[in-house]
Amino acid sequence: MICKKCGVELNRQRRNWLIKFFVFTRFYECPVCYNSYLWFYGFLLKRLFLFTIVSIFAAEAVIMFTISKFTSFPLSTQAIIDSLILICVVIPILYFFLAKPLRLNIVARKNLEKEVETLSISDKLTGFYNRREFFVLGADQLKLAEREKREKVLFCAGLDFLKYINYNLGYQIGDNVLIETAGIIRKSFDKSDIIARIGGDEFAILADGMHEDNIQRLIRRLKTNLDAYNAKAGKTCEISLSIGIKRYNPESPCSIDKLLSDADELMYEEKNLKGKMLV
Repeated sequence: MICKKCGVELNRQRRNWLIKFFVFTRFYECPVCYNSYLWFYGFLLKRLFLFTIVSIFAAEAVIMFTISKFTSFPLSTQAIIDSLILICVVIPILYFFLAKPLRLNIVARKNLEKEVETLSISDKLTGFYNRREFFVLGADQLKLAEREKREKVLFCAGLDFLKYINYNLGYQIGDNVLIETAGIIRKSFDKSDIIARIGGDEFAILADGMHEDNIQRLIRRLKTNLDAYNAKAGKTCEISLSIGIKRYNPESPCSIDKLLSDADELMYEEKNLKGKMLV
């Protein structure tokens, strides 16, 4: 199989044989863009369909032979009895042994496809978009903004001292802090904004363009939510974020990579300043 996006040969992934048999799927992954694909065993459906047709005709023949051999009913009565038996006995048996399991398998396959698609575009820990999907969506949004002459704002937020938390408190605590940080960011920004986890301790938010006063008000809302979390009793540790902000001007467009790089540089300047203050 070939990746639809990259055009390279896909790698087949090993899965439990029970899943492959009952769901009729094979799993493939692109070695370049890591897109996941499911291949459906269509030929098995054809075999089941043919088996169903043959079973119906075989049952019909057996029923007609039995009625004509052991009864003396007229031909019309035999046909009626034959139809009733076929409807009441054979069809339910075929349904419960073939159609119903097949329908359940198709539903399971659809659920697996949704799960694979979700995992391919999102970060498992936070539920945000992952880095690859952020670049795809971000590039589309910047093209749209350039065409409609709308400004965009990219926020790059880095969780401070995550390495210290992981080494001294444990990686489980670090994961919990990342989850709490994701909740604070989600609460501070709009649902229409594109939010992604682009690195171990970094988040990127692409929002619609706004005036400087609105940007500062959004930052104050984020800091207010941080302060509210840090003021709670029973928390494991305090959360601190370094923020880098870069505005996108449609009159002088740039790529999403460049916009993120500039915002990331500003974020690291603030992060390094906090590190020097801590020392």
